[in-house]
Amino acid sequence: MCIVSGQSSFKGIGGGGFSRIERGDRLYGVAPDALTSTLKQEGAMLAAIKWALKNPSVDTAIVCTTNFDQLDENLRALTEPYTDRDRQLLADQLAYISPLYCRMCGSCGGLCDKGVPVSDMLRYLSYAEGYGQFAMARDHFLELPAEARQIQCRDCSSCSVNCPNGVEVQARLIKAQALFA
Repeated sequence: MCIVSGQSSFKGIGGGGFSRIERGDRLYGVAPDALTSTLKQEGAMLAAIKWALKNPSVDTAIVCTTNFDQLDENLRALTEPYTDRDRQLLADQLAYISPLYCRMCGSCGGLCDKGVPVSDMLRYLSYAEGYGQFAMARDHFLELPAEARQIQCRDCSSCSVNCPNGVEVQARLIKAQALFA
């Protein structure tokens, strides 16, 4: 699920993402168990929908329903209150994705000292990992200027971009470059 508000966002991996993780999709690594157990906690997606419904700053919620169990859960979100347990489930998920998920806040300036378009590259990685849109992500990567595509973040001893939200920028860029190059 992707929930977007005027000032902030919460992103989780919905039902389709979990099926890709569980079958060993290469985007999620060779040992997806830790990711699955963290993100697929009972009630986590329900908590995310309830959070969106209670939040007056949320303008749009894109909620996917692919089976009757998901429909039942989505309908429960309309009738059940947002609880402290819901808050804790979402806090656990946020802690897990913090080093992985770029919030596109612009605090990093969007460009490293060598010319890598950081926020763009991390957004493309989100297309591939979070939404299963590898072809679209790679197409966007290939549209970058050749000079930007040729920079290899693995060659830097340290990254000039420091994310205030804790994203492991260099590691994520190295992953994006390996996937899309």
